[in-house]
Amino acid sequence: MRIIKLLTRIFGWIEHVFLVVASSLLVAMLAGNAANIALRNVTGGSLSFVFPWTTVLFVWMNFLAFFVIYRRGNDISVKFFVERLGPRGQIFAWLVYQIVSIFVVSVILLEGPGILALQVGHVSEFVEIERYWLSVPFFLSCALVLLDIIINILRAILTREFGTFSKAEPLT
Repeated sequence: MRIIKLLTRIFGWIEHVFLVVASSLLVAMLAGNAANIALRNVTGGSLSFVFPWTTVLFVWMNFLAFFVIYRRGNDISVKFFVERLGPRGQIFAWLVYQIVSIFVVSVILLEGPGILALQVGHVSEFVEIERYWLSVPFFLSCALVLLDIIINILRAILTREFGTFSKAEPLT
């Protein structure tokens, strides 16, 4: 059980790091676009690299935020229906949710190498990084989600406290 608590703390730290990085990427996008707009208004010219880099940063921000959204229990769920099932139905729905999540994320991760291999070439003439780097944060988030699900299931088995769709409300 100590290892699960340690892993949970580590994943909480990773969640925090991902949130800070995603927020920083948003600030960078806003600053770059604000500078571009100001430059257009003052000089009539623009920074041609801002839009392509905004696209890259937006993709990375969303893919990193995917793990944060999952960890905070803000993912899309059928909470309205689950709340009406009663305690045993909620536990069953939680287990089904975990199994389906493992399946979906596993398929994504298994297909990952093939997807990455198809993403060749640079993002754009202004962003000279290989296109597959756009997807790396997504696969990293998926791997972390998969590991977190496994930790949650192990915790539930060991403590007999099965979660609900809200991370803050465990069922006993």
